[in-house]
Amino acid sequence: ALCCLSCAPYLSSPDVDIPSEYIFGDVSSADSIDGYWWSIYDDEVLDSLERRALAQNKNLAVAASRVESARYSLSIARSAFLPSLDAELSAEGEYTTIEGRSYDIAIQPTVSWNVSLFGALKYTSREAQAELLSTEWAYRGVILSLTKEVATTYFTILQCRQSLDIARHSHHLRVESAALMDSLLLYG
Repeated sequence: ALCCLSCAPYLSSPDVDIPSEYIFGDVSSADSIDGYWWSIYDDEVLDSLERRALAQNKNLAVAASRVESARYSLSIARSAFLPSLDAELSAEGEYTTIEGRSYDIAIQPTVSWNVSLFGALKYTSREAQAELLSTEWAYRGVILSLTKEVATTYFTILQCRQSLDIARHSHHLRVESAALMDSLLLYG
């Protein structure tokens, strides 16, 4: 009875009705997150800013190191399925006056294999896979967030420059208009 109670139940994934097509599904895919989505604007300055941000951002480097750590954790979890080999080396020595020296050297190899009767190793491997996928998507999220912030800031700066140019042009036209009115007042 205790053996049956300790068996872990099999947890299956829920059935989800996934549509075959999405609105704008051909434009935005998982590959476009890693790609250069900002290249649709065809702006060399934006492109250089985005590339520089991706190359020098510390948060992105931390997220990439977390992905590597999760990959190592997955390989460690998968290695639990394999047998482990170990060896011990021991040496003893004696010194006697009549016979000289005597040594006893022993090498004791050990082979062990942890067989998972109740699925603990399988679930550990699944957990490591899920953790790897989670960190990879978090890394992609950092990339997307970073590139979005750079593009938003760049276009905000462009908008402010254009507004400043419009204000300067309006000021110039108003100065000319005031000068024209002053000349009409003087000669009129």
